[in-house]
Amino acid sequence: MSGNLRDALLNDLKALPGVREFHLHVVVSAPRKHSTLFQYAQPRCRTYMQDVLVLLSEQPTPDSPRVLVTAIEACVYNIPTTSCAILYISKVDSTGQASYPSPTATLVKSFLLYYTDPTTRPIVADHFWIHLFARAQSQYLFPNSADHPGKRPLSDVKLCSWWKQVLSGTAEKLQERIDSTGTGRKALIKLFYILPGYEKLEAEYTLLKHISSTSTRSSSSLSSSSLPMAHRHQLSWTYGHPYSQTDIPLPCARNTSSSGLESDSHSEVMNNLGNYIPWFDDDPKSRFLDEIAYTADKEGISSPARKRLRTVSTSAPSTSISESNGEGSESVLASVSDGYHRHSGVPDGGPEGSNEKSGDSRNGKEGGDRPLGELGKVTLMSFGRECLSDRSVLRGL
Repeated sequence: MSGNLRDALLNDLKALPGVREFHLHVVVSAPRKHSTLFQYAQPRCRTYMQDVLVLLSEQPTPDSPRVLVTAIEACVYNIPTTSCAILYISKVDSTGQASYPSPTATLVKSFLLYYTDPTTRPIVADHFWIHLFARAQSQYLFPNSADHPGKRPLSDVKLCSWWKQVLSGTAEKLQERIDSTGTGRKALIKLFYILPGYEKLEAEYTLLKHISSTSTRSSSSLSSSSLPMAHRHQLSWTYGHPYSQTDIPLPCARNTSSSGLESDSHSEVMNNLGNYIPWFDDDPKSRFLDEIAYTADKEGISSPARKRLRTVSTSAPSTSISESNGEGSESVLASVSDGYHRHSGVPDGGPEGSNEKSGDSRNGKEGGDRPLGELGKVTLMSFGRECLSDRSVLRGL
């Protein structure tokens, strides 16, 4: 690993115009075992988790006090069994007190690039995913920041457009870095997004309509028009969830039969949504999994185990990118899925997080290797249709 996260972020902030004094604080927890990322999977994936907090402050003049301007809260998951890692962007928030132009987009892009680039990220993994669920709110990490006149939160759709530009710019920059090494390594990069309740053409038109206005309001946001022509055509977004694609291995290994092949006769038992979809705090997909996991044919709906008060946030959105050198594969897959992107992070009043003990007890209620509730009956295709049919289904769960 060349350099640490703090140095990488500060180095990229130098690209902002003018002379500015930033102060950066980065807190990364020690890796610890985590049991709820794929809590409905059979068998459970061995997972390790780290929390990451980035605080950026600015000092406008030598005599003025420092003011917090931007913060990022994220979780990093490592699944050694499948050589996969997941970065979940839980919250991004700003105070509106930064000098022009805002450093938020530059900071977020640098943060994503640090973890997606295999030469800098501190986790050894062949496949890397970034998960992101976002909904616009006036404030998340900075209490009362919504009262500051300089803070102008984007709407849901404009925020989604902003995130797509940031993630596209990150993918393009990663591609450039890999190409510039001259080692012959190639990256397999896939980008996915979903706006619940919108068909593909409607979603594309809705986001395209807001790209110019979003770029105008935030000059530091990334636009595909500023990317090199040689790379601009190589990456495109797929409308839908990433769980059906087969080019990049999924983080949680699915059960296989004794012959080593996936079982067809016992598909309900051997494969269920819990093996495909990761469980993050305050993600509508997680509440969707909870609902169908505790739905039974005969007993009706059983209530999930009561969650304990959250001590550490474990929520995460998703994106992933991958590269291959012929001997193995390094994958990164970027996915903005099942909801609007949120700039500030977890909505107020979100569900309480569950620790390892509660996750274990939830998964063991029905015992054995049988998927909980209806998880073995709901297919990925029906899950995708549910995402597109009703925008309130996932956002309201």
